[in-house]
Amino acid sequence: MQEIFTYGNGVMIGELIQAVAALVATDDYLKLVRLVFVITTAVVAIQIIWSGRFTATGRLFAIILMMNAAILTTTDVQITDRVNSANDSVVADVPVGLAGPLAIFTAIGDWATQAFETTFSMPNDLRYTTTACCSPPAWSMLRPSMS
Repeated sequence: MQEIFTYGNGVMIGELIQAVAALVATDDYLKLVRLVFVITTAVVAIQIIWSGRFTATGRLFAIILMMNAAILTTTDVQITDRVNSANDSVVADVPVGLAGPLAIFTAIGDWATQAFETTFSMPNDLRYTTTACCSPPAWSMLRPSMS
């Protein structure tokens, strides 16, 4: 299970990842992947016959296999919203090619955010980890009063 960190938009990210997981799981998508593989194999065979060389074909097949492994292999994703824990969710059957990099980059971003807030301490109402970027508590502290 991969864990994705977010600040205030856990519902939106959860729905987006759920949509990708639903799209990739359909039979039509799997048929499309198989069709692309067959067409690519035919094009490579024609290239080999036409040129008489076996040049970049190995790299092409390696790329096709890696892309299929990244899309067709699935994992569960835990979405952790640091601002509102009610928005935490779990999404099943997410492609590893999406979940892996997203989990790595959000973990790095989460660590950097917490390290900066620890080093450059601010009042709790202005902390990014408690209010997110553009939420009303942060804006109400920063704008001048209208009276």
